[in-house]
Amino acid sequence: RYFDAYARENVSFWGLAPQNEPTVNRNNIPVMGWSAAQERNWVANYLGPTLVEAGYGGLKIMALDDNRNNLPDWVDVVLSDEAAAEYVSGIAVHWYQDSRTNDSVLEQTHEMHPDKFLFYTEACNPEVHVMRHLSQLCPPAPSWNHAENLSEAHSLHTAKPDRE
Repeated sequence: RYFDAYARENVSFWGLAPQNEPTVNRNNIPVMGWSAAQERNWVANYLGPTLVEAGYGGLKIMALDDNRNNLPDWVDVVLSDEAAAEYVSGIAVHWYQDSRTNDSVLEQTHEMHPDKFLFYTEACNPEVHVMRHLSQLCPPAPSWNHAENLSEAHSLHTAKPDRE
């Protein structure tokens, strides 16, 4: 129903993650909290088949959607099930705590699962000038996207009525 409602408004999706930050199930944070096995079973037995049956089998399902310190173990468990592996197209990763986990886990995960893409889906670090870093990686953006920090970017974005 969710995707049908958006489709009626001419909004389409290319992919989704079953759960944002499934490992965060503490500190009174309102999330579901899953193990890798629970995500695997959900994708294999419910999410994947339901999307296919509803005509959304082309959506890219991304496993994990959490910090890279969960790699490659989380993905190994999810993809250990043949049905789950068929439905999962990629691996969603956040860059929080990246300084605590060697980036070799990304390459290791890719080597173990070369048919699955790796995609950074969430990032925030007040100690790093994220906007400047991203502007070096991405093509030029509208002027309100050139900012020294996220606060300035928000101010520029909300103040400019005629966004490019």
